[in-house]
Amino acid sequence: MNFSREEMVFPASDGCGQVYGEMLIPQGGLRGIFQIAHGMCDYVSRYQELFETLAAAGYVSLRRRLFGTWVYGSRSERLRA
Repeated sequence: MNFSREEMVFPASDGCGQVYGEMLIPQGGLRGIFQIAHGMCDYVSRYQELFETLAAAGYVSLRRRLFGTWVYGSRSERLRA
């Protein structure tokens, strides 16, 4: 099954930047939704193969990056921090 990828950026609740997220959406019948959060000493891209496998099997997979673990906010905001 094919899937599409949609990136999301939304304001952080503390008002100090933005949060990056990604959603893989299966094309065809939807079987369910998975949202996976990684630990503080981990990184979300480590689970890329799992996200793609879930999407290929008909599940929407959602992920977001935690503050301090990779990319959040604009480059200029990160440089000011």
